[in-house]
This record gives sequence, structure tokens and C-alpha cells, in this order.
Amino acid sequence: MKLFVYILIVFCLGLASPVLAINKIDSIKAIIITCPDGINKIDLLNKLSDLYQSNNTNLGIFYAEKAIDYSKKINYINGEILGLQYLADNYFVLGKNNLMIEKFDEAIKLADESQSKNLLADIYTDYGHKLNLSLNFDKSMDNLLKAMSIYKENNNEKGLISIYCAFGRLYAPHNNDLAIENYKTAESLAEKISLQMELPLIYANLAYCYFKDSNQKLAVEYYNLAENSALATNNCKTIIETFHNISFYYLDKNEPDSALACLQKALTLSCDYFSLIVLGDIYTKIGHIYGLKGEFKSDLEYNLKALKLRSEIGIPRLYCSSMTNVGTSYFNLKQYDSALRYYHLSLSELKTMDKVNALIALNLKKTYKLFEVLNNNDSMLAVLKEYLIYQEKASNDENQIMAYTKHFNYEIQLNQKELELRKNQNYYFAAIIILIIALSIFVLKRYFDTHKINKVLNKQKVELTSTNSELNQSRHKLSELNNELEIRYSKINNLLSEVSDSKKIIEDKAKMLTDLNSTKDKLFSIISHDLRNPFTVLMNNSKYLNDNFDLLIQEDKTRLISGISSSSQNIYHLLDSLLLWSKSQTGHIAFKPEQIDLYEIIYQCIFLFNDQVKEKNIRLHTDIQIGSIIFADNFMISTIIRNLLSNALKFTDDSGEIFISNNRQNGSSVISVIDNGIGMPEDVMDNLFKIGSSHIRKGTKKEKGSGLGLLICKEFIEIHKGKISAKSKQGEGSEFLVHIPVIN
Repeated sequence: MKLFVYILIVFCLGLASPVLAINKIDSIKAIIITCPDGINKIDLLNKLSDLYQSNNTNLGIFYAEKAIDYSKKINYINGEILGLQYLADNYFVLGKNNLMIEKFDEAIKLADESQSKNLLADIYTDYGHKLNLSLNFDKSMDNLLKAMSIYKENNNEKGLISIYCAFGRLYAPHNNDLAIENYKTAESLAEKISLQMELPLIYANLAYCYFKDSNQKLAVEYYNLAENSALATNNCKTIIETFHNISFYYLDKNEPDSALACLQKALTLSCDYFSLIVLGDIYTKIGHIYGLKGEFKSDLEYNLKALKLRSEIGIPRLYCSSMTNVGTSYFNLKQYDSALRYYHLSLSELKTMDKVNALIALNLKKTYKLFEVLNNNDSMLAVLKEYLIYQEKASNDENQIMAYTKHFNYEIQLNQKELELRKNQNYYFAAIIILIIALSIFVLKRYFDTHKINKVLNKQKVELTSTNSELNQSRHKLSELNNELEIRYSKINNLLSEVSDSKKIIEDKAKMLTDLNSTKDKLFSIISHDLRNPFTVLMNNSKYLNDNFDLLIQEDKTRLISGISSSSQNIYHLLDSLLLWSKSQTGHIAFKPEQIDLYEIIYQCIFLFNDQVKEKNIRLHTDIQIGSIIFADNFMISTIIRNLLSNALKFTDDSGEIFISNNRQNGSSVISVIDNGIGMPEDVMDNLFKIGSSHIRKGTKKEKGSGLGLLICKEFIEIHKGKISAKSKQGEGSEFLVHIPVIN
């Protein structure tokens, strides 16, 4: 029965939507022709501007400007304000952010002057949403907070629902708990006032948040609520947006067929007047799903549809994104010339825009993969350098978003506390008035009751007055003296506390300076000695080889070239370690834990050192099984094992043995690397993980190192909340143990 009702709704809306769209616009145009100049005509012009916003922005701008002109002629303030708002919305769609900001600011100024509070709050909300999409987060937050304040003052619950939904969208990428909190508040208000059109999208957003929170039960419950409530509205727009959102849930669950079914449902209901932007998003998402399924021709078909649609809409950011997607489709079809053409077209357009560093980095990453397939090393290197620049810019943008989000959270809490304080102050004021009235009644009653008794006691009071006065004066002086002593005692305690705090700060800063000086000395030592020596060997050997090439015998040439190769490798490994260590110190390495198979990582590292193992005839053993899953950062764990294995090979004699194992101990996954090499003396062991120490030793074949490998291991392990330890005895070998906490 439920399926039958759904099919009937889809069929009816699918037929009716285009007709309704054309009829609605044509009907308004027909009315405008015969409508005399006045408020009604201006409202119709603004309505047309709003309808054309997602289909034909040029017409949307035309009708908004006409509405503004007519409003000025008859001094219709609300019509002029709405015209400016719709004009700003159309400029946003065209990507003309400066014009959008200009028109929104004009609308806000006019609404503020006319005291149109709810209209002003609506504009702040719309403006904040557009600024958020334009990545202008600080100004977006400022406008949303202003709207929230006005809605609360006017008890506008519908407006507050839109604000809490906006907060949910802002928090979702960075703080899932706060996103859920705001969406739950919006849900409660929407259910309270029966706002049926908004509830399906709120349910869908909550479901996705619960899914990210690994709460499958609530995720499924809210997705069912979203689907059922969307169908119950019989509203084309609500059903499309809800099924569009539900598709994200199925994609993250790795159920592409279910996601595709949701998008096909949404596509069935698409209506011309609703939103070509959403239709373009649906085409893009369908193409992405076909790509995941390996159906690359269908992937290309839908990406080309999205590109054509977005070129008509005229939003540069979306158009460039579609060009990159089309390039990827051609890449998957192995049509590399077409792929490269679309990547270059997209990149040249993106570089003319602001705040698109992440999109540029993604484009360059795809271009790099293309040149890698074509084996074009020069182009790969050029693209890689540019990619690293834009990736760092994108990372800075993300950090700015996080900073703005934290500031935004603080502003919201401050605003809520201020409102609560005002409310409490009102309660306190009312309570004080009631208390004063009650006390007044009590005092009057007491006065009349005791009036007669007072006449009898007056004579006795006169006699005692003098004595009481003296006692009161003495008591007052004692009280003042006591207060003064308490104040002095409090000041002394504060001074002692400040001295103690200052001492601790000075000690902490002294330790920090010692560590910084040690780090600086270590870096200067590496740069001046460890880096200089191999460069000297490299330059001397290459100069000697160049000057005497024809005079040297083949054996001497081979020896010199081998020396150049060895020095080059030492320089490369040292620079690589310096770069990796400096990134770890400055926090530029992202921590991305995931489920990884330790077996694959171990064998990848063993493969990297295969030549060194064969050269020294070392027997390498491991008991790690396939499917040894840990939850950790793939890059960091690979770096740790690679460094430990490199050290073991370096300090193990020819025909030696190395053992790699893994087991569970006390809630941790313990990785063990054991060798029977030359071991370490106690003075080296004591300073093994200290940057300021000078314990760098050469390997059994005079292999050189920088001393940074174990420091990098320690940094990465501590990021995982783990620990590293070592056991060694000189002449008998060494054992390194890495403890990574197990997370279910």
C-alpha cells in the first residue's frame, strides 16, 4: 500500500510540476501586463525575480531592478527591500560576490531604518547563508547571530528554526555533536508549530549526523522519518531535496545502488521552476555513482549533462567542478587527450576565482595522476610542485574555518547567556518588588501592633539610648578594623599566589627556551656538518671525475660514480628526514586514523629494503598474519616501521637476523623489531630520544644517519597516544617496542 501511494504521488507530481512551473510564471506575467502601477505589481515583480533565480538569473536581475524602481517612485519601502534582497540573490548565483554584498548591505540599511524587524532578520539569515557558501565565515556568523537575536526578541519560532538549521550546517563538518544539538532544537520547534515542509530535511540532516556518529539505530529511524514525512507533504521541492540528502547516507554506507535509486526518484520529480542548481547536483551525484560501479560511459553521460546545465546557470565554481568531473570520466575511459583538455580548461578558470584552493588542489591531483599514467615525468614534477602550494593554501583555509567555527560557538554561547541574564534579571526584579510589598505590609502591621507597647517602654529606651549609642560606635569601629584586616590578608594571599604563578611561568619558559636552543643547535649541527660533508664528497668526486674522465681507468670511474650515488642518497634521506621532522614540529602533518592492515604495511616496508637485505645477507623473519587490523594513521605507522627497520638493517652485521612481530598487551597493539646486531651502550640508550644529544653512530658498513628517525617515530607514536621503548646490550643486539592503543 505504501509503495502504491508513493508511485501515485511521484507520477502525479512528475506530470504536474513542469506545467505548474510554466503556468505560474506565465500567469504572473499575464497579471503584470494588466496590473496598474502599485504595491501589487511590485510584489509580483519581486515574485518573478525569485522564481527566475535558479533558471534565468539575467531575467531575475531585470525584474528585481524594475521592482526597486517602482518601489522608489511610490515610496514602498518593503518592496524596495525585497527587490534588493532578490537582486543580491541573483548576483550570488552568477558568482558576483561584490555586487551581492553591496545589495545585501543596502537592503539591511533600509530595513533597519524602517524598523522592519522580522524582514531585517530574514535578510540577515539569507545573507549569512550566502556568505557561508562564499566561504566568508566571519561575516556569515555575524549576520546569523544578529538574525537570531531579533527572532528571539520577537518570539519568531519559524525564523529560529532557519537559524538553528544554519548553525547545524556550519557545525556539521567540524563538530558533529554541536550539529546534532542545533538540528534537534530545530526539530523540536518545527514539531511544536507543525512546520511540515521543514521537518523532512531536518530529519535527513539528523540521520546523516547520527550515521557519522556511528549510531545506526537512530540514523535508520530518522531516515525513515525523513522519507515518510517528505512523501506526506506532496511537495515536489521537499521530496527532491530529502531524497537527494538520503543518497549521501547510502553512499557513505557503500550502497551505491540504493543511493542511485534515491537520486532517480528525485530526478523523476525534477521541475523546471524548482532549482536547476539541485538538478545539476543530482546529475553530478549519479555520474559519481556510475563511476564507483565502473560504468564509465554512464558516468561521462551524466557529467556532461551536469556541465551543460551548469554552463546555462552561470555559476563559475559549479561549472569548473563539472569540467573537472568530465575530465575524470574521460580519464577512466582512457581518453587521455580529452581528459587533459578538460582539466586544463577547469584549472585556468579556477585560478581566476577567490577561495577555491581546495578545488584547484583536487584538479592538480587528478592532472598529476594523468601525467603519471602517460609517464611524463617533467609535467608530473611541475604539477606536483603546484599541487603542494595549493594544498597548503587549502589547509590554511580549513584552519581558518575551524577558528571561525570556534569563535562562532563562543559568540552563540555569549548571546544565549546574555538573554538568560536578562530573563533572570526580570525575574529578580519582580521578586524584589513582591518582597518589598510584603515587607511593607509586615512593617506597617508590626508598627500598629507595637505602638501601644512602645509608649510604655519609651522612658526605659531613653535611658538605654546613650549606652546603646556608645556600644554601637565601638562595635562599628571594631567591624571596620576587622574588615580592614581581612582586606589586607586577602591582598597578601593574592600577592603570594601571583608570586607562585609567576615563578611557575618563569620555570616553564626557561625549560621551553632550553628545548628551543637544543632544537636550534641540533638543526645547525645537521645543516653545517651532516649536510655539508656529503655535499663536499659529491662535489669533489664529480669535479675530479669531470676533470680526469678520459685519463681514469674504468674501475676508478665506477668507484667515483658509486661515491657520488652514495652521497646523493645520503643527502636525499637527510633532507627528507629534516622536512618530515619540521612538518611534525609545526603541526603540518594531518592525523587521519583509519582501519589499516599491519601485514600490508610491514611487507611494503620489507620490499623497500630488499636490496639492502640481500647486500648484507640478512635473514628477516615476521609472524604477522594477513588481517592484523589496527586503527591508526597509515602514513605515520608506515614511517615508524620504515625507520625502525632501517636502523635494524644499519646496525646488523652481514648474515645477521631481524625479527618483526605483533601482539596485543593491556589494550595496546605492540609492534616489536628485534635484531642481533652491534647493540648500544648505556650512554647512547639514555639519550636515545633527546634532540639535544650527540649520539649519532655509523652503521656496520659506515652507513650515516641524521638522528632524526627515532625522534620522528616518537612524535608520530605520541600523536597516537602511544609510547615507544627500547632494550639493548652492546654486542648482542637491540629491541624496539611500539605500543599503539587499540580502539574498537
